[in-house]
Amino acid sequence: MARFLLALPFLSIFFCLYAFSTETSEELLDKAENAYKAENYVDAQKIYSTLLNSPSITKRSQANLFYNLSNTEFRLGNKGIAYAWLLRAAQIIPFDQDIRHNLNFVRTQLDPQALAVEPSGLLLPSDIPIFLKTYNRVFLVLGLALLAAQFYFLRQRQFNKSLKIFLFSSALFCLLSFAVLLHESNVPLAIMQKSLILRSGPSTSFSEITTLPEGSLVQISGSSDEWYKLSFTTSASPNKTIIGWAEQKALLPLR
Repeated sequence: MARFLLALPFLSIFFCLYAFSTETSEELLDKAENAYKAENYVDAQKIYSTLLNSPSITKRSQANLFYNLSNTEFRLGNKGIAYAWLLRAAQIIPFDQDIRHNLNFVRTQLDPQALAVEPSGLLLPSDIPIFLKTYNRVFLVLGLALLAAQFYFLRQRQFNKSLKIFLFSSALFCLLSFAVLLHESNVPLAIMQKSLILRSGPSTSFSEITTLPEGSLVQISGSSDEWYKLSFTTSASPNKTIIGWAEQKALLPLR
């Protein structure tokens, strides 16, 4: 009992600080929304960015924060950053219609050359319909359910040639879905915040390779000091992987 009484003041301080931080986050969110409504986008962007590190932000709230940051950055003319925040929001709630609508709109505002850039190493190319990527988890669950049904019939000894083919197909479907899900969830991607020259090495002294426009989606394949090693393909040469280096401050990681 004595130990509990000694710990009670510390517990009180902890809960007070937690309540204070939650209240502060809500107040900051209100200030950011008011600044946005007043078309004071610079202040709104600063407040939203501060909220990113708040411990009281839930996953759903984080997605909404990314969405609001995207709108603010777009108003400031930062289309590449706006695109990146929308993609991060879509990773949390991929079925949200507002996020999908804004994603499609922002893509129409980007340089066509940026949309021609595709991160290398992905199993699913960007021209496959978006629902295949969005519903990949659904496909995985469906495949596992079918696989379980096949094993049930096996236990009942209701096994024939058609069932063998169906069993093999279900197993292959599960493996492919799982491979795509695992691969895409671990590929480090980033968005170009601004148009930047890609170089052959991690320094401005290295030769220029090409220029990546704002909003280009690339894969991060390495790093050195303040530089990222990037790899990507283009729609003009989908079988040719381009590798180069860009400064980290020019990119916004998506994972």
